[in-house]
Amino acid sequence: MSDEPEHQPDEPAPLPAEPAAAPAPLREPDEDSLRLAEALIFASAEPVTPRGLARILPDDIDADAVLAALRARYAGRGVELSTPPTA
Repeated sequence: MSDEPEHQPDEPAPLPAEPAAAPAPLREPDEDSLRLAEALIFASAEPVTPRGLARILPDDIDADAVLAALRARYAGRGVELSTPPTA
């Protein structure tokens, strides 16, 4: 005997499970995302990691791209954004 319930002829057949949808592609940072990242970075007492930044950004924004854009924005302006050393 099977553990699955029997299908009754007057009931609709169960639908097969759909595969999980692929995550939406990440988009390039917009000005709002850059400002949000700047606020977090300059107000934080601790280093901000890409993973930490990704938690506050919209789901479709690439945190690494935001940090790269901010590094480029501040290049030669007396501010250097660097990656904290890993423990």
